[in-house]
Amino acid sequence: MEYTSSAVFLVLCFECLMPTLIAARTTDNSTCEFAPNFIFPSNEEKNRCCSVVYENFKYEWSWGRSYLTTFLNTLQTWNCSEFERECSIQTFAYNEFARLTYKKFCNQTLFESQCLPIVTSAANQINTNWTSSISKLKPSSLTSSQLAEPCVQAAMYEVGGFGNYHEVIEPLVPFCDFLWCGFDNSVVEAGRVSVWTCMPNSCRGGIIAMMAISLIFAVMTTAANATVIVALLHSRILHNQAIYRISLALGDLLVGMIVFPTFASSLYNKFHIKHSVGALTNVTGYVAVNGNLLEEQSTVRGAGGLFEARLPRSYIDFVGFWTILSVCVSVYTLVAAGADRCYALRRPVQYNAKSTMPKALIPVLVIWLLSILMAVLPLFVSDLRYGLVASILVSSVGREALILYIVAFAVPLIAMWTMGVASYCFARRYLVHWKSICPTGTTKRQSRTEANLAKTLAVMVGVFTLSFLPAVVVMVTSFFLPHIYLSDPDNLVQSSAVAFNSAEAVTAFILMCNSLWNCFIYSARDKEFRRATINMYTSCAGRLGMQRLCKMLIKWSPEEEDRLTTSNDDAIHLEATTNYRTDTTDHDNTNTAM
Repeated sequence: MEYTSSAVFLVLCFECLMPTLIAARTTDNSTCEFAPNFIFPSNEEKNRCCSVVYENFKYEWSWGRSYLTTFLNTLQTWNCSEFERECSIQTFAYNEFARLTYKKFCNQTLFESQCLPIVTSAANQINTNWTSSISKLKPSSLTSSQLAEPCVQAAMYEVGGFGNYHEVIEPLVPFCDFLWCGFDNSVVEAGRVSVWTCMPNSCRGGIIAMMAISLIFAVMTTAANATVIVALLHSRILHNQAIYRISLALGDLLVGMIVFPTFASSLYNKFHIKHSVGALTNVTGYVAVNGNLLEEQSTVRGAGGLFEARLPRSYIDFVGFWTILSVCVSVYTLVAAGADRCYALRRPVQYNAKSTMPKALIPVLVIWLLSILMAVLPLFVSDLRYGLVASILVSSVGREALILYIVAFAVPLIAMWTMGVASYCFARRYLVHWKSICPTGTTKRQSRTEANLAKTLAVMVGVFTLSFLPAVVVMVTSFFLPHIYLSDPDNLVQSSAVAFNSAEAVTAFILMCNSLWNCFIYSARDKEFRRATINMYTSCAGRLGMQRLCKMLIKWSPEEEDRLTTSNDDAIHLEATTNYRTDTTDHDNTNTAM
């Protein structure tokens, strides 16, 4: 992804689902695992496995579940026709490390001539050949600056070879090109490898800035919504709209206390946590024994540093539950508040007769129960799950996610906008009507209050709509950009994918920040809320001995505004009276003289 973050889920779910739809095709690779001593019973089986490995890598590379070195080594060892094609087009040559890896497998001579000086220096050798430099290269003894060299990273594959090499692949880093690098397993086991290791300083600065902004907004959002809750609970009149505002503030408080902090923690876990080597697994294939083919098992090391190791399922489910809960509460509360305003303005007599605080609590209770139900669905429905979107936001993903978003968010959002527009229109007509029949008195003040509540709600909906517009642009743009999907590398354009991923991250921040604005809207439009807020902070400042702050707050109070307004009105009236008397005296003197 807000009255918070709801729209971002509608927008970003398309990005979650699209790669799934593209990668819906599956192949049987149960007998196509690579091991150095495996052979094929027939050319047909070899060709089939070559095709399987080639197609599967397209869908697995972006998750780090398969390495480029393993991919090229497998195609080369099996003498696949796809190897020559891949050497020609170099589909995955997204950065210098990947380009050097292609050179290493496709043109070893060119690779050695380009990297020999750098590798020789890293191995502390002078004027030696490639073989001697590799034999003297000690990956665990290399400095951080030497490990950062793409030539050294690619050359380390020759130190340990297949099964003893680890790649770091992270294409989804906001404001940063695809990250891809490789290390010998001894470096990984020493705890020296993470995504941060492969990240240039410019990208590191962007991640640090995003983490800092997340924590700042976490504090501000928590403080603002805690203020709303306490001020409304201590206000003089706890009307229906106040109950809905408290419910909305509780939902937004969850954003400040959980969602924004997990933006920072997700970025840290994804990019800072050290990688570990992959686990050993058994694979089955054929070996030649005395001229006969026998089925045999071999042990190979799989990919390491997977997403699940850095962001465990328990963490994702915990954050996802509270995120969805806060979103649902925000959306449903605004829908209920809009319906309440429409009823109050269309049927004021019936509304005043039925409007009591206990009755307003009933829909709020239903809202929270329904929100809890929506939040637990991904925990129990097999086709739904929680996943990380745009590197920062935990959302529902899976085959049924689109249905959940339509039912849980899209329909309520349409209802919310309809209610907001309707209540604003009703408020304008309602105020004009009561001004014409009740020009003075308590009824006029009550009608103005009802209309002001409706307009305040319309402002809240309008502010959200402005926050939602960037998300709409991102969503619409995604349908016209076929070059942004990682699971379609044949058509992928790195610059387009990076720009789109960065736009998603910015959109998530803009929409989540909507949880902060309601406090300022209430302060600007609701004098009773402003009075309660200032009284609360004045009391706190007084208890802490902050007298200067107390005086400053008192100057901002509505009572002081009313006093100044009255004083100004009296001064204007006195000046007008004086001018009138002066004009009258001058007129009388003129008549006397005549």
